[in-house]
Parts: sequence; C-alpha cells; structure tokens
Amino acid sequence: MILFLLAHLGGWARLAQYYETQATFEGETWNFKSGRMGLVNYSGCRTIGANDEGLYLAVFPVFRLGYPPYLSPGTI
Repeated sequence: MILFLLAHLGGWARLAQYYETQATFEGETWNFKSGRMGLVNYSGCRTIGANDEGLYLAVFPVFRLGYPPYLSPGTI
C-alpha cells in the first residue's frame, strides 16, 4: 500500500497513465540515480535512460509495485 501511495503523491502514477512502457528500453541508461518527484525522494533507486524516443524512468524491480517504467517522449 505504501508504494502505491508514494507513487500517487510523487506524481509517478499520473505520468505512467500516459507514458507507461513494458518494452525493453534500448539506449544508454544510468543506474542508482537519485532524484525528487513531487513529495517523494528517490534515493539511488532509479534507472534513467535517454534515446531518440525520449526519457526513460524506472524504479528498481524490488520497489516496482505501483511504479511501472515509463518513456516520456522527446517532444510533447
């Protein structure tokens, strides 16, 4: 329940509604990245990627419940 609540408080759930991806990301990635999204601080548990399609964000699989990976397009 807490992971779902944090996903909503931080805004991840809303972005995933539009940009969720189940495809394997192809491009350069950086693991163990920290950052803040809304009220939630992601301390070293994110993977960030970028390619011609856009920006990829994912939470490590152990924390993924409620946090589907998403790919935000390069142009909106």
